[in-house]
Amino acid sequence: MADHIDPARSTALVEILRPERRPRILDVGANPLANPLDRPPYQTLVEQGLCEVWGFEPQESAYRELLRTRRDNEHYLPYAIGRGGPATLHVFRNGAFSSMYPIHPPSIDFLDRWRDETTLVETIDMETHRIDDLPGIVDIDLLKIDCQGYEVEAMRGAEKRLAGAVTIIPEVRFLQLYDNEPNLCGLDGYLRAQGFMLHKFLFVKSTLINHSRFGRLPKELTVNQAVDGDAVYIRNPVAPEMTTEQLKNLAIFADAVFFSFELAIRCLDILAARGVVTDADIQSYVDRLVG
Repeated sequence: MADHIDPARSTALVEILRPERRPRILDVGANPLANPLDRPPYQTLVEQGLCEVWGFEPQESAYRELLRTRRDNEHYLPYAIGRGGPATLHVFRNGAFSSMYPIHPPSIDFLDRWRDETTLVETIDMETHRIDDLPGIVDIDLLKIDCQGYEVEAMRGAEKRLAGAVTIIPEVRFLQLYDNEPNLCGLDGYLRAQGFMLHKFLFVKSTLINHSRFGRLPKELTVNQAVDGDAVYIRNPVAPEMTTEQLKNLAIFADAVFFSFELAIRCLDILAARGVVTDADIQSYVDRLVG
């Protein structure tokens, strides 16, 4: 995906669209230590000053790192996000697995991996906060959420702030890793009920299955069990209720966040039909893509 990053192209698109304000991004589970080499998918917009980010991370070390590296357009709070009220954080040896849910042992046995990483270190009782109840949190255009199976519970407390959002990028689970997590089916059903549709997967992570001939087969024949990944959900861009500003934001995200360039052009087509941009504007964007 890095080959598709072009800050100059994204800046030019924003100049064509001239949104009324910078797009607003909410990142729930913004832990920069879980995968230190990974960039948030919206990082280009952050670096160019083309968006505002509000992020939440309850793990203290990760929160301190966010504060250390943040830019002026990034705002972070050390809250656990959910439906409000008490919850228990299960802290595992590898902090990337820490979750409001306990680990699901049968899956660890099925894969015969991550036993050490998912060893329970401690449990921490804490209060979860509803996004909709937090002062100073504005309406959001894009939600990036990764809280290890707790995504639906967290979104239930943010429905007011997400009412006008055009993109949600959740972590989705194909193989159950935690007790009580809804997995892809439950998450997909929830998001469709909120008016979103699955657009694409940013990536799917697969791993080995434990079996009696483990180590005897070439790796390329064996890494087949899909575990999880990041998906992109969008509001239907041809829906008549999509506002001009929503279409602008969706075009910006499609270009700079999840690299769906035909969707960006489709949004531009609709905006051209509304007299907001011109055919020359669309061609200028296409020329930057293919030139």
